[in-house]
Amino acid sequence: MKFEVLLKPGSSRRAIIQASAGYEAWVHGRPNNNQANEELLELLSEFFGVSKSRIKIVRGLTSRRKIIEIS
Repeated sequence: MKFEVLLKPGSSRRAIIQASAGYEAWVHGRPNNNQANEELLELLSEFFGVSKSRIKIVRGLTSRRKIIEIS
């Protein structure tokens, strides 16, 4: 399953919602040292109830718009 996520790093809240074009996610982590991406993977694994190892960022490692794949 592939979908798009709009990531909002450095937020005061930690949440994920379904939006019209995929999902929007807010995380505390900053984009430095991949913190925001790591926190996004944790948040997605909790949200979908799958292990973190089954989720990967296919496109957008340095962008706020990401394509995520869950295997």
